[in-house]
Amino acid sequence: MSVRPPALKLRIALGLLAALGMTTAQAQPPGGRPGVSWQTGRRLQQTLQQTLNARWSGEEYRLVLRGVEQSHQIAVLLDRRVDPSDPIDLEIRQEPLAAGLERLARLRGAELRIVGTSAAYLGPPSATARLRTVIALREAEMRERLMLLPPQRRAALTARRTTEWPDFAVPAELLTQAAESWGLSVVADPPLPHDLWAAGTLPQATLGETLSLILIQFDLTFRWSDDLRSIEVVSLPEQVAIERTFVLPAKDPAAALAEWKQRVPGVEWSEAGGRAVARGTVEQLEAVAALRRPAAAPLRTERPKTPLARRQFTLTVRDAPLEDLLESLRTNGLDLHYDPLELQQQGVNLQRLIDLELKNASAETVLRTLCSKAGLTYRIDGERIDLEAE
Repeated sequence: MSVRPPALKLRIALGLLAALGMTTAQAQPPGGRPGVSWQTGRRLQQTLQQTLNARWSGEEYRLVLRGVEQSHQIAVLLDRRVDPSDPIDLEIRQEPLAAGLERLARLRGAELRIVGTSAAYLGPPSATARLRTVIALREAEMRERLMLLPPQRRAALTARRTTEWPDFAVPAELLTQAAESWGLSVVADPPLPHDLWAAGTLPQATLGETLSLILIQFDLTFRWSDDLRSIEVVSLPEQVAIERTFVLPAKDPAAALAEWKQRVPGVEWSEAGGRAVARGTVEQLEAVAALRRPAAAPLRTERPKTPLARRQFTLTVRDAPLEDLLESLRTNGLDLHYDPLELQQQGVNLQRLIDLELKNASAETVLRTLCSKAGLTYRIDGERIDLEAE
């Protein structure tokens, strides 16, 4: 097992991406990566599907990861508890980059998680199992308080930032400076354990992602102040979970719920009024969502192979949950891309009932009408359609 307890020495591990608030508008820190155009957002997802062909023999783990990071221009995040120094022997042929990173993680007893749309994180299973759920919880708590703040402060707290830090960075200082870049102070008693980290960059990350990536490496998280002016560092619970409501199918809801329970163990369920409330990790709830079947009325299109700009759509929908309608549109030919959990965390009600009646409508008209009712925005890139919260 190569995951080991932290030692009080310099960690020259590739991409110990625990965000410090020196933004790209400032001078490049020593050990940084000048001129790198990091792949984030949709480009990161596309890059992770690119084919990787590589062979390493006797090369240090950190140098291997740095080579992957630089050649693909993606931020790779190595947890401080994963040994970066031992040599490795590995050959990867014709595999997606994401699969290659998973294999590299397993060589050190670690696991891979993609953090939002910013970075690839390699860490101990105890951390990867909780990371995305912890981020979701902290960001949901922040959103609950945001509406009480002035618009300028809301915009500042929800902004994404590219942050960098130099070699020999001290984690406690990184945390303070990262928080200050969003206008927050830090209460940490006791302070973070002393350590020294290698230079790194975290591109276009949210506040919750940035702070969580620092703290999870010490099995810590944070608590917001009511006015969102400070955070208090606290212990990370052994178990973390979020809730999501799923609409049960009208036909045999009991069988559907039984299948979800069997296929995705470990989720806590409660049922009422044709809906099921699931409590589990982000990954578990994503697995449940993948099992669901669209229930909205079928969509008729002009011709499946006609370019999107020339296609026409006719549909009649009455009281269809938004999530089912989106899945139906995707199943029937629209190349929709969206993250249901992220939309829900951003305040989009996926169970909102939608009425639509359109005849021979363009894709633009369908999307504009739907998004105006659902609190969404859309972006068309060729045949691809990306949906985000307003």
